[in-house]
Amino acid sequence: MKAEIREFLPEDIPQLTELWSEVFGDDRRLIERFFELLPAMGTGFTARLGGRIVGAAYSLDADFCGEHIGYLYAVAVKESCRSLGIGAELCRRCAALGKTVTLPAN
Repeated sequence: MKAEIREFLPEDIPQLTELWSEVFGDDRRLIERFFELLPAMGTGFTARLGGRIVGAAYSLDADFCGEHIGYLYAVAVKESCRSLGIGAELCRRCAALGKTVTLPAN
């Protein structure tokens, strides 16, 4: 089954918060704050299987050496859905925004 990839919507935030917490283990307040700031910082994409969000990636707007770039941030895929190409497709969607994309250091 191929995942449906689309830009995130505000109503996705509860499932995205659950995914982020599961994958990264971050405090919920930090995650809530990220989603409060996201519309001003960039955008995100979700991957769905069977109507449930199983992956997400975010492209944050940044300036680097005078160039406007996208910073690929917090790529997450549920453990049970890894090795299906979902993370790679989410990264491609972020790159397709037409900005130079840089990856996090970790």
